[in-house]
Amino acid sequence: MSSSCQHTLENLVKCLQDSDCMQKEGKDIHICAKKVEACAGLRTAYFQCKRGQIDARNRITGNRYQ
Repeated sequence: MSSSCQHTLENLVKCLQDSDCMQKEGKDIHICAKKVEACAGLRTAYFQCKRGQIDARNRITGNRYQ
């Protein structure tokens, strides 16, 4: 995994682990990622970061969503 999105991924995982979905209900992280609205911004940021790594236009200028 590239390290440019690592910080965003760590923040997303921490947000999901601290949510009631995982703490009290004990559900899987994949299920909670879709349900928890408080972490939706981090999920979108991670998606855009990973998308920026694949986009050929950003290979020259660098990833904007780090």
